Amino acid sequence: MIQETGKAMINRFLLWNFRGMYRLWKKNNRHSNARLWSNDELRKFAKLFSGDVINVSAGEDKDKENDHYRNYFANANSYSISNYRKVFNGNANQYNEVELDLSLPLPADSNIVSKFDVVFSHTVLEHIFDVKTAIENLCKMSKDIVISVIPFIQPFHHKESIFHDYWRFSPYAIINLFNEHSFKTVYINWNNDPVGNIYIFHIASKQPDRWFAIENVNNDFGPGYHHQLLLSNINHYSDGILQL
Repeated sequence: MIQETGKAMINRFLLWNFRGMYRLWKKNNRHSNARLWSNDELRKFAKLFSGDVINVSAGEDKDKENDHYRNYFANANSYSISNYRKVFNGNANQYNEVELDLSLPLPADSNIVSKFDVVFSHTVLEHIFDVKTAIENLCKMSKDIVISVIPFIQPFHHKESIFHDYWRFSPYAIINLFNEHSFKTVYINWNNDPVGNIYIFHIASKQPDRWFAIENVNNDFGPGYHHQLLLSNINHYSDGILQL
């Protein structure tokens, strides 16, 4: 029991030191912030897409960098947002805001079925319990492209009576969930921060042959590898100290 208590104290000490080192490293590594990393990923591709674009469950469409996601899609003919409940009230038309509950099946005669060339959602799917219905709805809305940012590692977060937190996704999960609706993956990537959140950035298409110009990346490590490596090293060092 004493040894376990000592190990716990050593682990806390090592974690404290690692966190100090991490703060220094984070200042020089933009992609240690999963949101900023995913924004950079979106910037790489958004300009490739034209036509009608919608940001689903967008809130106020803010990217948390003092900009709006509509500005990423510079070649869009139109840009809309959706929310579970409208956030712009009387000014909704100014923002092309659609009221949409992703957890409910989208009727076949809905005026947003196959309306958009690009359907985009950022860290939305983890908040919907019936995630299969949500993904089916995203696919129904799209003529071709669905862009999703989803968490692989992120602390539990919710606002009671507003949204809950249900899911985390592996690359295999998100690929297969879209495959079920004949949307093929044309790009998938993730940041690999050793301490912070890890997001997966995924582009799926009904017409993947159109997007040969999008080059996928070959990740040497799966998401979460560096998290596990850090924890393994902490345990290794603390075991070594206890044996001194």
